This record gives sequence, C-alpha cells and structure tokens, in this order.
Amino acid sequence: MDDEKVEEERRIPVGQIVFDEIFLWLLISIVISVAFYNVWGLFDLMRTPPAP
Repeated sequence: MDDEKVEEERRIPVGQIVFDEIFLWLLISIVISVAFYNVWGLFDLMRTPPAP
C-alpha cells in the first residue's frame, strides 16, 4: 500500500514532460516560422501588380 502512494507522488505531470522535450519545441518553432514566412511570401506575391 505504501508503494502505491510513493508511485503516485513520483508521477511526473504531463505538462512537465511536454515542456522538457526541447527537440519538440525546436521542431514546432521551425514549422511555425516556415509556415509564417511562406504565407507572408504568398500574400506579398498576390499583392504585387502584374508586369506590363
């Protein structure tokens, strides 16, 4: 019975596990940056008037 209490106290919260994954955050930041850059570039191309 005491072992179960110790296990419950040692359990790491899901939020801490997610925040500790540095490569996950690196991948997320790269994906967001690339997506934002591409959307901005496409929007800029659509605003550019056609050449005469």
